[in-house]
Amino acid sequence: MLAGQPVNSFPSKQNGVGMGRKVDTTWYGTYLEAIAFENLSGDKSVGTPELADHLGVKPKTLARIRSAGRFIHEVLPGVKPEQIQCGYASLELLSKLWGADPSGAQSRLESVLANRTKLPELEEAIRRLKLGENKSSTESNLVGPSQLGFMARMDVWIASSDLVHFDSYRGTAFRLKPCLGSCPGYLINTENGQPSALVLCKQGSGWRDPAGVARELYEHAIARRHTAPAIWYVFEKDSAVLQHLAELSIWWGGSPTSDDPWLLLAYLTESGKLEVLFEEYFYNLIGSMTKGEGALRPNDLIATGEAMDGSKACITIPLRNIQPISAATKHRPYSEVLRERLLAIAGQGHATSDQIDRLAAIDLGL
Repeated sequence: MLAGQPVNSFPSKQNGVGMGRKVDTTWYGTYLEAIAFENLSGDKSVGTPELADHLGVKPKTLARIRSAGRFIHEVLPGVKPEQIQCGYASLELLSKLWGADPSGAQSRLESVLANRTKLPELEEAIRRLKLGENKSSTESNLVGPSQLGFMARMDVWIASSDLVHFDSYRGTAFRLKPCLGSCPGYLINTENGQPSALVLCKQGSGWRDPAGVARELYEHAIARRHTAPAIWYVFEKDSAVLQHLAELSIWWGGSPTSDDPWLLLAYLTESGKLEVLFEEYFYNLIGSMTKGEGALRPNDLIATGEAMDGSKACITIPLRNIQPISAATKHRPYSEVLRERLLAIAGQGHATSDQIDRLAAIDLGL
């Protein structure tokens, strides 16, 4: 919002989301002012209700504005205010479409920004995708692994990996369907039938607050710890959510450099290689966090409350027990772990040299 412009005139519905009809686009200025206000707050955490009150909008409206703003900054980092001629509702819907069909959504981006695409058109596109009636052009003309859908690419990788990443050579992978909102994924059993890893596959999050999504994923991982000794999250690509989740595993426990390293994080590259964030990555991340350069501050992990009786009493409650951060003593890349496992497999006579070479090509990206 530019200085002197009102911020409390957001309609509950966008007016005239169609070609040639004007909509209220001041929401983007409000988004920029929200960012500026948070930056000025420094280490002090600013809640959505407080920020919404400062900007003169409802908290729910601000949450939607921030979601739309994050989305457009992610897909079009150099966007200029004058390019945005649509309401935030249009970008909310486009972000949902982008998560399911990036190619199709990108082809609509210019039209949506110029307010030439109506909300019902976007809603219909999303509905058709949910019903499986629409496939992107890349899915209908496959020429390589990077053009497959994320889960299809994961299926290809799991089937060809021999499960060495999960220390389950000659084991069995079970494809798990989503249940009660959980991520799809795989349960990995060893050759003896014992669970070794639960692999949860995470796609885009519609440009929600990455810190909030990371916390939800961490809590979900905690809830699934009874399933297997190791919980893996494999992301569709490197993302802000992945980075926030890595920091939470340091603050709350579970990272590869902790005393109980039960949470493993990775993402699948376009070439089909699994990039694992392991000791080397966390060694560097801890160094950044101790310098105050992390994405999360200690205050972000603490809930605060004020007395309702009018007194000045207040409380602070950690969301979880916060682990003291100390310099990491381990800094291996995951490729070193895989190499040791492959050598052990060869040494036990469980695979021929040709098989070892093939596994190395898959697991080490050679």
